[in-house]
Amino acid sequence: MIPFMDLNLFSRNILCFIYLITCFFFIVNALLSLGQKRVKDAIISSIFCIFSYIILNGIKEMNLKKNEAIFSFFNQIPVFVYVLVVIILFITNIIIIIRNFRWNYKNINQLAYKEAFDMLPAGLCYYKDDGVLILKNHMMNEIAYNITNKLLLNGIEFYDKIKDKSIYELNDMVIKFRFNEFMVDGIHVNEIIADDITELYAKTKELQKLDLETKSANLRMKQYGKNIEENIKRQERLDSKVKIHDEFNKLLLSSLNASKEEDKIKILESFQNNILVLSNDTENEAAANTLSDISVLAKLIGLEFVFVGNIKNYTEEELVLFVKSTKEIMVNSKKHGNANRIEIRISEDEKNRYIEFINDGNLPSSFVPSGGLKVIEDRVSSLNGIVEYNTKDVFKIKITLRKE
Repeated sequence: MIPFMDLNLFSRNILCFIYLITCFFFIVNALLSLGQKRVKDAIISSIFCIFSYIILNGIKEMNLKKNEAIFSFFNQIPVFVYVLVVIILFITNIIIIIRNFRWNYKNINQLAYKEAFDMLPAGLCYYKDDGVLILKNHMMNEIAYNITNKLLLNGIEFYDKIKDKSIYELNDMVIKFRFNEFMVDGIHVNEIIADDITELYAKTKELQKLDLETKSANLRMKQYGKNIEENIKRQERLDSKVKIHDEFNKLLLSSLNASKEEDKIKILESFQNNILVLSNDTENEAAANTLSDISVLAKLIGLEFVFVGNIKNYTEEELVLFVKSTKEIMVNSKKHGNANRIEIRISEDEKNRYIEFINDGNLPSSFVPSGGLKVIEDRVSSLNGIVEYNTKDVFKIKITLRKE
């Protein structure tokens, strides 16, 4: 058996260093076990730490040779015992370290809570009513520094700085603040949450831009549609004028050659049937929203005009639609159906307004809306309405308009 002092100086120093490292790890394991509230492992680590320190102190005394009794006691212990003991201590250290890691993996301690809290993608800050901070994470620290150019040390001061503005655009992100209050164990706690809405904010801005572009395009399309409608109307009026002027020329020639009273009456009716079309083109727009001019025009072409209902609640757009549609339908009923009477019925319910045109003209054998009626359909459609036709017993046109 080789005594310890028979080893060379390098070997003794290596063994001494191993005992020192072992003692240090026992101290670390004892502290970790206490933090995890595992008292048993903490006591074991402390005992082995003391044991390692005693051996380490004995080795030191042997090297110094100051105390003969201590030197004799430790020197008589064979070297293999020192090696065996340090191996046992090392294995014990490994076992306790593994137990500590397993406990951390299976359990949540305060350190784990703090680590998870700091890794959250949102900034969080909790403080008391006097401004003393209870808890804050790294992201909130960074946000507070970017806004105030100083560390977050007082909750009230930071709240006063951001309370009037909920959204902040920082260097490379957009932050939205939320504020809450609640009680914890009888203590009033204030909460500040900073959400990273960078992606959402960018998408919102993009949608707003697209919305403005869409509205602008809709306005252009609406104006384009109005221009097309006006051009169609002008073309139809021009065509009607040409036809009417031709008919006027024919009627004038016929009136010169008419000798019988019946022929003169028929010529007069033909004149009346065409006067309304010309009056539509020369109507006064300022008076288009009154019923009086409609009544006058009806009498002018020989139509009995009956109106039932009230249009005082109609909007300006609905009133313009009503007047223009009425005149257009009066033209068609007299010109194509040779009607003598037209009745207009106005009604409404909670959701819709209804306009019905009924005339006693000749019923068509086959009916397809065209010309002025198609223009009416387009106008009604622009107000989210529909047009229905009935040609069974009487010729009836029904316009349904949705209320705003």
